[in-house]
Amino acid sequence: MERSWDFPGFGPLTRIETSFGDFPAQTLRERDSVRTQSGTLAQIRWLDRVTLNEDFLHHHPEAQPIVIPAHALGRGLPRHDVTLSPGQKIIAAGAMMPRREMTAAELLRTGKAIRKPETIVTYTFLLCAQPVHVRVEGLFAPLEPPRW
Repeated sequence: MERSWDFPGFGPLTRIETSFGDFPAQTLRERDSVRTQSGTLAQIRWLDRVTLNEDFLHHHPEAQPIVIPAHALGRGLPRHDVTLSPGQKIIAAGAMMPRREMTAAELLRTGKAIRKPETIVTYTFLLCAQPVHVRVEGLFAPLEPPRW
């Protein structure tokens, strides 16, 4: 049985909606404003990037990124491919998926996402002053403190 990877995070090119438009996660900084599910803006208060190297990924394949292909959850959901840490939650509300919070790993098990093996990957973790759901290519992702 495969171990689970519970850490949330966004792949480097996954675009998150900000006050200036959609930007790759790898370009975001503390104090940038992200668009929430309600349409309001929330300021990033804490941000970290974790890079997993080839040796780590070899010994922990469950940490390999998961891609939700464009339109895999219905027309325009997501608008473009979204790369996530297996532990990142999203709300998928397409015609092909019930509206509920799921991790990327759960979407992989349903066949709506694919594993994208890499030799190195960097995940971006971010938090705002309060828990919010941010807009990610037509999907919504909760930003909440992880339960580590």
